[in-house]
Amino acid sequence: MSDTLRLAVMRICSKVLVSDLETCHRSRCKPKQSVLSLCDENGDAIIFITESSSNTCRKFKISANIERLFTKHVKEGNLTIRLKIPPKFIMIHQAELSDLMKLVKILNLIKSGNKIPIGILSNRPATNEIRKVGHRRLVITKREDYPFSQGFSISLHEVVAAGLRLRQFDTRLLKLYSLRFLDLSDNLLEKIPQEVQNLNMAHLCLCKNHITRWPSISESSPLTKTLELIDLSSNNLTWLPDDFWVLTNLRNVNLSNNKLRGVPVAFLHKLDRLSVLILNDNKLDSLPSILPSRQLNQLVVYNNPFLPSDLAVKPSGVALTLLSCASTSFLRSNWYPCLENILPWNLRIRMAVFRTCLCCRLRCGVNPYRILVPYKSWMNISCDRQNPPNILAYLCSERCLTTFSSNTWKYTLD
Repeated sequence: MSDTLRLAVMRICSKVLVSDLETCHRSRCKPKQSVLSLCDENGDAIIFITESSSNTCRKFKISANIERLFTKHVKEGNLTIRLKIPPKFIMIHQAELSDLMKLVKILNLIKSGNKIPIGILSNRPATNEIRKVGHRRLVITKREDYPFSQGFSISLHEVVAAGLRLRQFDTRLLKLYSLRFLDLSDNLLEKIPQEVQNLNMAHLCLCKNHITRWPSISESSPLTKTLELIDLSSNNLTWLPDDFWVLTNLRNVNLSNNKLRGVPVAFLHKLDRLSVLILNDNKLDSLPSILPSRQLNQLVVYNNPFLPSDLAVKPSGVALTLLSCASTSFLRSNWYPCLENILPWNLRIRMAVFRTCLCCRLRCGVNPYRILVPYKSWMNISCDRQNPPNILAYLCSERCLTTFSSNTWKYTLD
């Protein structure tokens, strides 16, 4: 028996569900936050389960009463104990891995009839006042301290593992559903798994890596509702997926020091909370027309090869496509907000680009005329005065194009 089992009384703070054998597959009950403790009662090992919310306590004898232990998902913080009398399942969820491994060792000793080390079994069950509070923050400053062969605490809220020369994203982090802050900066990461969308993070720092692509994120994923800050600066990004801005809760975005040739525009108009956007040191030739209307506190765009403004756009002489005409009418109708969510995804992405005609101020379809107009608002923007940014603006029809060309001085971006 390892020394770790003799250090303290065995108590675990986790979610627990007790279910009958006959009804476990049909039960709709949810696990409740509880404190699980092992106690000694008249020479028998007893497991006490104390609900944290109500402080109610249930006890079950486990000496010579464990029929089977289900340990397949222990590394995920889950364990199921099948009792003989009464015939019940005790299902433990989201426990800290280190504690759960200790519990499995103790239960195996009890199941095999071996003696339990002194100090493991308590004389009284845990109460609401002696709940265990797991470690919420993990900061790793040396590579040799990284838990390559161990698990992460399931209750972690913050993980900082910067400057450790990690080459791959640790997939064990994807199971930390309580994680709110993750800093993996200054490593050697090249890819970020799409499963990162299942986390509930608010802050994600991935700067100074070798990342070449950001995964496409599902609009219904938890990350879209929780992520407020993302730092992808100093990587090797050449493009971002069209659905990048489905992360509509973002406040602060840093994409500087990459190789981006453009910024995604779909859904950008829905980011009402966006206040800081850092795009310096990329290869941008223009900025989206929606940016001047955003109430940004800081927009950084210096060291980009912006094209000069070009207001001379000639009619193409080619008839507009059916898609272009239909999309213009559809976007201007009252039906679009109601039907937006049921459109095919590739069509919805194209229509999610908020294009407003510079002349008539109405919505444009998917194939409008494009012009480059100067960015005239100098408030809260950091740029090169010798090479100021230009805005990619739109004109919806040849009629608006003719009107604009005859009086260009009248029409400016709001």
